Amino acid sequence: PDISCDYYYQVNIQDRSQIETAINNYLEQVNKIDIVIINAGINNFHHPNKTVYLDEIEVIKTNLIGPLNILDSLMKIRMTHLNIVLIGSIASSKGLWGSGAYCASKAGLKRLWEAYYGPLSKSDIILQLVEPGFVKTDMIKDLYYPKPFQLTKENLCQKIISKIPQNQKKINIYLPFVLMEYILRLSPIFFLSFIQQKINYNKFFKKS
Repeated sequence: PDISCDYYYQVNIQDRSQIETAINNYLEQVNKIDIVIINAGINNFHHPNKTVYLDEIEVIKTNLIGPLNILDSLMKIRMTHLNIVLIGSIASSKGLWGSGAYCASKAGLKRLWEAYYGPLSKSDIILQLVEPGFVKTDMIKDLYYPKPFQLTKENLCQKIISKIPQNQKKINIYLPFVLMEYILRLSPIFFLSFIQQKINYNKFFKKS
């Protein structure tokens, strides 16, 4: 087959059978997969006092269960010499008001990466994690809060692709994001709660 061609498959990542079918169909075209980037991310940004349970569950299913389904489907094929990149978030470091399910899902994804990295490396599969900061997407366009060091999707993709061959366990994109993650991780929860109590969340959303 012409490896310069693009093949597109639309699947529900909560449905493992759809994922497996798409992977097998793709392998029939190209014979081998070298890199898989798993970027499943939605968020139900909301006022802290307006949590919608069903919306939160959907975030968990998409951001955590979805990537797990993809990982499991890839493992069934028993491929080797493969790089798998998980797109996490610095939000995995702490639970932030208004984004509880998102933070929990990305924290869960990070724990999966930590648990699977060693066993998969024995099969010559490199499981890598990226925790970008703010990326200019539709997910955050309606939010008014500051977004320092924001990257475009194209710029982020270029940075990830350039670093994958280095086989780093964790891919660091931009030093300020690394520092932000470090500060969040070390900040006591009572301090973050104090800061978040001072925020006027009504100003953060176009739709309250």
